[in-house]
Parts: sequence; C-alpha cells; structure tokens
Amino acid sequence: MVGTVLGLMRIDLYLVQFLLLLGTLIPPIGGIIIADFFYKHRGKYTLLEQTHFRKFNWAGIGAYVLASLIAFFSPGVPPINGIIAAVVGYIAFDKVLSLLGHSQDHAPVKA
Repeated sequence: MVGTVLGLMRIDLYLVQFLLLLGTLIPPIGGIIIADFFYKHRGKYTLLEQTHFRKFNWAGIGAYVLASLIAFFSPGVPPINGIIAAVVGYIAFDKVLSLLGHSQDHAPVKA
C-alpha cells in the first residue's frame, strides 16, 4: 500500500536527487574513520575487550556535521570534499576538545 501511494506521488522522479544526497552525506563517515584510525590511534586499535568506550565521540559528530555541510555547499566533487573535510575537521575538533579538557580518548579496562 505504501509503495502504491509513493508511486502515485511520482516518487521515482526524485530517485537521482536522493542518490546524490546519499553520495554527499555518507562519505564523511569514512573520513572520520580514516582520521580516527591513522591520527588518533596511529594505525593500531586496541582489543575490544581491553577498551572502555565513551558514549559519544563529540569530535566525530562535529566533524561529520561540518564535513556534510562543506560537501553539500562547496563546489567540486562532494564525496571527495566531504572526506577531506571530515579528516581535517576530526583532527581540529579533537585538538580543540583536548585543549578544553574534554579528551575523546577511550580508557583501558581496569582489571
């Protein structure tokens, strides 16, 4: 029934725009993962059993919002712009939060 209603509303006319939007909003997530792995953890994650994770990674959330806006509004290739902006934004947000005393480091599990 939902598919019929969407078909009657001609939702198929917006498929390309929807895919372009996904292509703009998803790549910054990869940029954050890249920055976290190579910048924050120097290319080596600790074992999951030995790590106590923080509930929110505010540097990652801030970098995602910033990178998505940059990818959406800047000229050029949005996915590339989003990935680069996410890497740079993650590093910048992490440094600023560390200077303010809000470290985003995960704590090791105490035995």
